[in-house]
Amino acid sequence: RLHSSQAMYKNSEDEKEYNFEYIKLRTESNGLSDETIIRFIDETYTAFNGKEDALKMFPWDQNIPMIYSVTGAPEFPLAINTLPLSSIGTRIPLGFKTGSEGNYEISVAELNIELNTKVFLVDTELNRKINLEDNDSYSFYFNGDDSRTRFYLWFNANENTEIDDITNANEVNIWSGHDKVFIKIADLNNTSSRVLIMNSLGQVIVSKNINSTISEIPVKAAEGVYFVKLITKDNKVHTQKVFIKH
Repeated sequence: RLHSSQAMYKNSEDEKEYNFEYIKLRTESNGLSDETIIRFIDETYTAFNGKEDALKMFPWDQNIPMIYSVTGAPEFPLAINTLPLSSIGTRIPLGFKTGSEGNYEISVAELNIELNTKVFLVDTELNRKINLEDNDSYSFYFNGDDSRTRFYLWFNANENTEIDDITNANEVNIWSGHDKVFIKIADLNNTSSRVLIMNSLGQVIVSKNINSTISEIPVKAAEGVYFVKLITKDNKVHTQKVFIKH
C-alpha cells in the first residue's frame, strides 16, 4: 500500500481546491505496461464528463495489456474515472484488454483511500476477492480478449460481502444529459418504479411512474443541481444528484 503526500488538486482557472481519494492501478507483462486511475471528489458526477474524466485511448499494438474502468450507462472506457464521494461503497467495473494470451498482473501503483473503507479487486472468473491493502498485486491468466465483466473494484468496509453480491451491486444507474434524466434498471422485476425529481429546496418538480429498463425523463426547469429519487417495486430507494443544463 502506497500513500500519496498530495492532499488536493488545484484548478488553475478558479483556484478551487479539491480533497480527494484515489487508487492508481497498473498492469504489466513482458516489459509492456499501462495504468488507470479511479478517484473520488466532492461535487462531481457518476456519468462521464470531459472536465474531470479522461477517455481510454487504445494503441495500435494489440499486445500491450490495457486496464481501464467502465462507467455505467452510457458506457465509456476511462483512463481517469472521477466519481463523487458518495460512490464509496459501490463496485466499479474494470476493463482488461490485450491481444496476447498469457500471464498478467494487476498491481497497486498508488493508493490513498482513507474514508473508513477497504478496496478489493474481484475476479469473477476465478471467484476471488483480493484485499488490496494486504496484497498490492494480483497475477492471473488471460486468454487475449477485451473483458469488461471479469474484474471489479469494490470499495467497502465489509470484508464479508459475497462475490455474487458485489457483482450484482449497482442494479440502478441514474445520470443526466443536458435537460434529461436517464435511469437504467438492471433487475427486470423492478422496472415498475416511481421517480421523484426534486430541487435543492426539496420541492418535487417531476413525479413519474416508469415501466422500462431504460427511461428518459425531460426536466423542464432552470439549470442547476437536482436530486433524483427512485423507489423500486421492492421498495428500495436510490438517490442520485444530477446537473440539468439547457
